[in-house]
Amino acid sequence: MKTIRVVGIVLLCLALLLASTSCSTGDKSPPSEPTNLTCTSTCSDNTPTFTWEAASDEGSGIDSYVFRIEDESWYEYWRIIGDSTAFTCETPISDGSHTFEVKAVDKAGNEGDAASHSFIVCTRIHCDTTQPSISSVSASVTSASSVTITWTTGEPTLYQVVYGITTAYGLSTLEPFLQSSYVVSHSVNLTGLTANTTYHYRVRSIDMCGNEAVSADYSLVTLPS
Repeated sequence: MKTIRVVGIVLLCLALLLASTSCSTGDKSPPSEPTNLTCTSTCSDNTPTFTWEAASDEGSGIDSYVFRIEDESWYEYWRIIGDSTAFTCETPISDGSHTFEVKAVDKAGNEGDAASHSFIVCTRIHCDTTQPSISSVSASVTSASSVTITWTTGEPTLYQVVYGITTAYGLSTLEPFLQSSYVVSHSVNLTGLTANTTYHYRVRSIDMCGNEAVSADYSLVTLPS
């Protein structure tokens, strides 16, 4: 009986040793940073929604995401939102500038780098249904493959340029709601263009109340190569 007990203790010690060795050589690599983090709500929404593309983890796999919103006392600490790539604030956010941060946690407990996105809440402004004004649209042809489009708006807006070799366009710059700030002076670089080619373009602006304005069609010719 004593021999059996000794063998049992030895086996238990071996099991603990193997477990310890397994833990020490387990997954220690953090997951990647979430990408394309954006706020899909206008600034007049004080319970904004955020979306992002899933992080990756080659070790144990993604377990969950954690987030925080700076400048909000009840959101300053990291909170778990599960294995989801979208989050809608349950508690209204105060007016002003804030930063939303999110990072992935893998099944081994490793935390990745946080992605961040600045956003504005402006519920106290008076929202109307008037489109923002667009003026001074111009193109500066800087090379055979690039141009700079500039314009101004009568109020702070998000912005985008759609362009192509026909009036069907087909190409566009960054989606407006992927931007973090509203401005009145807009400057967008278009690259990867074909030399000595006519391009059509128009500009797009969206104000803080979600009103959208689109300019008339303009054209330009890139420089010869």
